[in-house]
Amino acid sequence: LPPATADALRNLQVKGALSWDCDRILDIGAYRGGWSLALQESQICKGDAIYILVEGNYDMKDHLAQLSGISYDYLLAMVGSGTNLMSGTDSGSDRDRDSDGVHLLTYYKAGELTVTVNPDAAETNSLRENLADLHRLDTVMEVRPVFSLDDVLVAVNYSDFAFDIIRVDTEGFELEVLRGALNTLRVSPAAVVIMKVPVFPYLRGAPT
Repeated sequence: LPPATADALRNLQVKGALSWDCDRILDIGAYRGGWSLALQESQICKGDAIYILVEGNYDMKDHLAQLSGISYDYLLAMVGSGTNLMSGTDSGSDRDRDSDGVHLLTYYKAGELTVTVNPDAAETNSLRENLADLHRLDTVMEVRPVFSLDDVLVAVNYSDFAFDIIRVDTEGFELEVLRGALNTLRVSPAAVVIMKVPVFPYLRGAPT
């Protein structure tokens, strides 16, 4: 892990927010599995900890199928919210603002959504429009199925797992992932949720 990340996790342990014997980790937006591998190698968690890796980019299958030195399972699925907070609006309306000009955050329904795909930088693929990629000729839009995390875990018999760490790195879609994971959070009351969120608005509609 990068020193700052490792130090932050150890600080959580010292403060009692993260159990020293954490043994079930959910890594959403796992990409090639590097974060989970680094966490395992750091020995912050138990040596026999079980990792569940969820990745929406199907091209990562070969990488995720051959990780070594870690007890894990991987699931190829793009996950998001199963509901929409703004009834009567379509999934692309998160540019709307209320009468005071305040941005209205739309949660996307599970179903077929459009994803911004960058073949040269697959780790930046997002269900939100990537404003930084507007000038790139090789960025394309594709329609792909999106499921709630709860439904995915039920389908593979992991719905009763009580996770100690839930890491979400989904390029601006983190809140939608959590909204579609209410049962997962309910059965994991002690989980530490670690999210990657943007500090500047390069993804349209993503909260900073």
